[in-house]
Amino acid sequence: MSLSRGSQRPDQERMALAEIELCGELMIAAAATVEDRLSWLRIDEVLEVRSPGGGLRA
Repeated sequence: MSLSRGSQRPDQERMALAEIELCGELMIAAAATVEDRLSWLRIDEVLEVRSPGGGLRA
């Protein structure tokens, strides 16, 4: 199934581009780490995830 460019709403396109950008940021962070995997804390840091209290999620 292929979607023509006109069939997606502009907000869906923005969301898709934002997701692609976040995936790219994670790939860059993963390539730069010496560990086998990114820690949850590092993932939150890269994605700028904040807890309800305002800090990084623990």
